[in-house]
Amino acid sequence: MTKVISAKSNKIFLEIIIALFMVCIFCFSSTAGHPLKKFNLNDDKENIFDDGSCISLFTDITFYGGKPVNGYGISFEPKINEYLSLNYKFALNYRGSDEFSVHGNPGTVVAPYWLSTINPDDTNKTGQIVLAVISLLIPEGVNFKYKPDGFSKIIFAGYFNPLGIDYARRRPEMDRTIYMSGELGGKAYFIVQKNIFVCAFGGFRSIYSFGKVGFSVGIHAGMVLGGSSNSMKGKSGKSEKEVKPVFYEN
Repeated sequence: MTKVISAKSNKIFLEIIIALFMVCIFCFSSTAGHPLKKFNLNDDKENIFDDGSCISLFTDITFYGGKPVNGYGISFEPKINEYLSLNYKFALNYRGSDEFSVHGNPGTVVAPYWLSTINPDDTNKTGQIVLAVISLLIPEGVNFKYKPDGFSKIIFAGYFNPLGIDYARRRPEMDRTIYMSGELGGKAYFIVQKNIFVCAFGGFRSIYSFGKVGFSVGIHAGMVLGGSSNSMKGKSGKSEKEVKPVFYEN
């Protein structure tokens, strides 16, 4: 009975992902500004992602050949330049009703685990605390962005996350511990309104020591931080709203 319920819940979860993806496509093609419609070649509008970092909530599902793994989490992608950004994320994953794991960049998983094992009487505890906090700065990976010419509300990215960390267990009878993991895939970001975006993504994921490669699909929904005014600026950096017509006397 439990297996039947689990199979139904996974099917429903996948259907929700597909439904959200279809809603995204509808939004992309119908919202003001038409993000999929190419601008005039003389349009000076910059891409809103040029100067912004992305923060979002996400949900995904990963198929390893057995029971799918469902995940929910938060993601932060600080900008390095207009072509690169870092990946930081934290997610709770579950498979069935009693199997769960935690995924994130090195710091989000390692730091709490490290801090919980520090002996209060250890003379080096201050140094260990500092190193645990520093580990929070280590990203899981990077995004390689591609901006189609003439679009200001759409961007594509390939992502490579070799430094993922999972707090999981290899088999049901084993204790949970920390494992290294990696991901490789692609994303498509679309501005829905102002600086609010949705992102569909898919790629391959593996916990290295498990020896299995899974396929993940999912959706982000969030906002671009610090980039809301960029799409209103031309190459000169001046807001289009500030441009006034010039009249010449005869």
